[in-house]
Amino acid sequence: LHIIKEIPTIIVQGQFDMICPPETAEKVHQLMSNSKLIIIKNAGHAMSEPGISSELIKATNAFKT
Repeated sequence: LHIIKEIPTIIVQGQFDMICPPETAEKVHQLMSNSKLIIIKNAGHAMSEPGISSELIKATNAFKT
């Protein structure tokens, strides 16, 4: 992470993700000085979940501008 820690990053994390636990996302966020962490309530790991996909689209659009 020390190599990429200053790259603008948006971390989209499901509250109930059992594959990549939210605690791990929080640790990554703390180590990346230019990151934003978005926790999606009532979501797990799947990109197909409405809250996850919505935030991923927002994040993608944010980087377009």
